[in-house]
Amino acid sequence: MKTVLKNFLKFLVFTSIGVGILYLIYNNQSKNYLEECVSKGNAAADCSLMDKLWLDFTTADFKLILLVIAFFLISNVSRALRWMMLLRGLGKNVRFINAFLAIMLNYFTNLGVPRIGEVIRAGVITKYEHIPVEKVIGTVVVDRMVDIISILFAIVLAFFVE
Repeated sequence: MKTVLKNFLKFLVFTSIGVGILYLIYNNQSKNYLEECVSKGNAAADCSLMDKLWLDFTTADFKLILLVIAFFLISNVSRALRWMMLLRGLGKNVRFINAFLAIMLNYFTNLGVPRIGEVIRAGVITKYEHIPVEKVIGTVVVDRMVDIISILFAIVLAFFVE
């Protein structure tokens, strides 16, 4: 019972923080949009950010959005599988869901503090798969090196194709 209450309180605190941040962002953006809209010669009463957001969402091409989400998920699934191969080289079989969610948490964390996501990713796998942190960080470094080599290969290939 104590852990359920503790988890609920954690959920409540972090959800409240998230809602508070969204509220502050919306207020700031609403003021900026109002200023921009009025400077274009529109009446202040016609400059509602909520109306603009609603119009943008209702006129968006969701097929393209779903396509982008699909490619994003495919790239992260392949990244999780590649990382699992690196960890398998250590003699550890990591569950796919843990690897995938660690990578997703990596991206989310990088939104707040750039490059800290790699450390978080290693920490999550260390916690849930019971692998020494120094070994996991080694695989993260190798994973990033493969990313750099892949980007360099793509640049060279684009240069020669062009």
